[in-house]
Amino acid sequence: MVARAARRSDVAARRSSSPPHPLAILRQTGFRRRTKPIDEENITELFGPDVQSDYRRKCEAAEAAYEAKRKKELGMLECRELEFLMIDHSSLPPEKAAYIQRKQAEIMKKISKRLICLPSQCGQ
Repeated sequence: MVARAARRSDVAARRSSSPPHPLAILRQTGFRRRTKPIDEENITELFGPDVQSDYRRKCEAAEAAYEAKRKKELGMLECRELEFLMIDHSSLPPEKAAYIQRKQAEIMKKISKRLICLPSQCGQ
């Protein structure tokens, strides 16, 4: 019990000696009570000229990462579809064979649309 009280007093002492949180500083300066919206000029005025370009670079990097992840996932999906097409349904029970044949036909239809599609029609 005594050890717990000692830890609490240590935590309280550390909190009082640490610098104030940035949000606390912003609240004290009245930042949250601003009436005009923040636009590019306000951002530059408040935080400096480099913040806007840094933010833009972060957004572009996040977008590029998302596109790369999306392309990778689409490639993996296409690979799984091709593997599914290689399944031999002749040795399976009739219900499972019918299901696999139906799914293989859907995949073939999707692949043929992709191969026939012109770039102007596909949005590429």
